[in-house]
Amino acid sequence: KINVQRRAVDRPLTDADDTFRERTIEVTATGEEAVVGKTARVVEEVVVSKTAGEHVEQIDDTVRRTEVEIDEDNGSNIDPVTRR
Repeated sequence: KINVQRRAVDRPLTDADDTFRERTIEVTATGEEAVVGKTARVVEEVVVSKTAGEHVEQIDDTVRRTEVEIDEDNGSNIDPVTRR
């Protein structure tokens, strides 16, 4: 960043002032700029797969009690427990 300032001056010209001499002034401007950034990178891949399998198994067991609900919607008032 280079700043150039102009100042208003009101004084007589002296020999120390080289105002009318032609010259070139070179100024080299250097600077540093920090470059910070993020880049997404692939570092690992995970493959998940599933294989479905079937097997048949026969189970023999005794059931102690079976509950069955009957929903008869024929308009009659029958008690489903006593069936009357």
